[in-house]
Amino acid sequence: MGYLVVGLAAMLLLSPRVLYADPWRFASRFLTTPWPWNVLAADNGHRELFPNLVRVLELQWLQGNQWLQILVGASLACATGVALARGIRRDPAPAGARAAALFFALAGIFWLGNERSLAHGNESVHAYLVTLCLVGGCWWAADGSSQGATRRLGGVLLLGAMAALSFGSGIACFAAFLLVMWLRRASWREMSVLVAGGIAMSVLHLLPGDGGVGAAAGVPSGQHLLRWLSAPFLYAAWPLLDPDVAAQIPLAPVRQACEWLARAFQDLFGPVATALWPNALVALAGIAWLLRSTWLVRQDREASRMTRVALGVAWFAWVVGVLVCVSRANYFIEYPGQVVALRYVPWSSLFWSGLAIATVLRAGKRHEPRTIACALVLAAALLPSQGWMALLAYRTQALAESNATAAAVGVLGEDEALGENVAHEIATARPLLRESGTAMFAWPEARLLGQ
Repeated sequence: MGYLVVGLAAMLLLSPRVLYADPWRFASRFLTTPWPWNVLAADNGHRELFPNLVRVLELQWLQGNQWLQILVGASLACATGVALARGIRRDPAPAGARAAALFFALAGIFWLGNERSLAHGNESVHAYLVTLCLVGGCWWAADGSSQGATRRLGGVLLLGAMAALSFGSGIACFAAFLLVMWLRRASWREMSVLVAGGIAMSVLHLLPGDGGVGAAAGVPSGQHLLRWLSAPFLYAAWPLLDPDVAAQIPLAPVRQACEWLARAFQDLFGPVATALWPNALVALAGIAWLLRSTWLVRQDREASRMTRVALGVAWFAWVVGVLVCVSRANYFIEYPGQVVALRYVPWSSLFWSGLAIATVLRAGKRHEPRTIACALVLAAALLPSQGWMALLAYRTQALAESNATAAAVGVLGEDEALGENVAHEIATARPLLRESGTAMFAWPEARLLGQ
């Protein structure tokens, strides 16, 4: 539960209360495009209908203060955690295995390695709406009872469509639902309906106006997928792998030891953001683990419902990785370090979380002490990363507020650090925000400027 509390605290305390990164561009579109086209328009390969509804309401009713997105995102993350917890509680596995599975579930959502979604209201809404639809849809898809089967199938299709219209990654929910149905040996009629729904949503995403994908898409690289899947391990051990991060540790003895290890890693494998080895070995082990677990559960007609759901979550994350590596192939060739960017970690974390949940629930009474020990070891191993990821979120929040203040005053210099902000997007949004009196121009201090 500690990871849940810390994750929620990060969402409420460390999320920027000002526009940061993509929201500058979103605000320009929302203020210049009439309803409903402002929420229906695609951006950078994503059709974010439901998140855009929240953003437009916040901009028009709450002056774009980010609080509506923060609270909605936190609620969706908690709802995802509750959905997973309820499924785990109903599982017939021993109590210790269920406790370990609950830890893996909550860590997959609330570990601060996911700070790019947790501590950014804009990101949290679409990310955790997708995860909630994913878990709910997998739970219904895993139910093989004949009573209410048609109604459940309709619900699964609805949740898949909602996920796909929340973020591009949501399309992968259809693959997860299909996998779960295959594991429980569903009829071909059910699965064909699901395939048709997935194809329809994919076509919708490829309609004209869905800009941002075509220029970046290309021939995918297996290396990119392997590095993408291994990204959570990178951030869990960041100061041990990156000399620049190690140099920021305040305690001299710890800093020196970490710098030595990080330089040794860099000398052997290159910069961690672009290194293939040993990252690829970790990912290959994960893929082998996924394939073996899937085969065992498929063969076991008595496999629990939650075990199938967990494997659906893991396969969802794998498919998201494939989609990302296909749609951003040329972009990753130009900027190879972006393969392991923090914005993708909430998805790759689900790969490992789903695998761990499925494994411990299948372990049985004989392996219960081992599953508990694994959960405790991982909980302890991830604790240090909570510190440096929280610090990163705090610094991002401070930078976002500094940029917003400078934009309000009109003194945003060319050499000022912007983080993920883009200068021309700020310049485009600034007069629109000033005219509408929203975002930083809703501050009482900003209204006094020029008087």
